[in-house]
Amino acid sequence: MANNVIVKMLKAIYQYKMTLLFFILWAHVSLLNLFYVNYRGPVFLWQENSEFRTILTHFLIALITTAFFLAITKLRQISRSNSPVK
Repeated sequence: MANNVIVKMLKAIYQYKMTLLFFILWAHVSLLNLFYVNYRGPVFLWQENSEFRTILTHFLIALITTAFFLAITKLRQISRSNSPVK
């Protein structure tokens, strides 16, 4: 029973793999740019991080990275299908 639920959940996640990758990358880049740490402690950049230009930059970084991952995955599939089986 529990195994069946896990399989269904993994199939649903795999179906939206690229979308999840994009949002995880976007959140990751946005959180990394949110603050930095100096000798006096963490400095949060709320105002700079909420500007449209910054959000657009993070969006484009995540989009380009996701497209690169998709391209590499497709090239590996093509290469695997063209190589002779040993």
